[in-house]
Amino acid sequence: MELIDRLFAAPEGVNPAIVMSERITEMAKAGQLDPERIHDLMPAIETAADQGERDLKGASAAFSSLQDAGAIAAKEVPLGF
Repeated sequence: MELIDRLFAAPEGVNPAIVMSERITEMAKAGQLDPERIHDLMPAIETAADQGERDLKGASAAFSSLQDAGAIAAKEVPLGF
């Protein structure tokens, strides 16, 4: 399967590290963060960071592959051009 096909087939989603960051920000705004709560959240934070790093590496690899790919002439003009 070619890279572009894998990208189209990939599920949509948000980087888990961003989701965790937003969750922690909302908890902080609501006054729900204290040292004990942060300690309890550390495993989930570490998991989200690891998954986020994995997703970022995958996206960076895909971007590099697409950037290095040669141009392919199209018979149609893409919408918006």
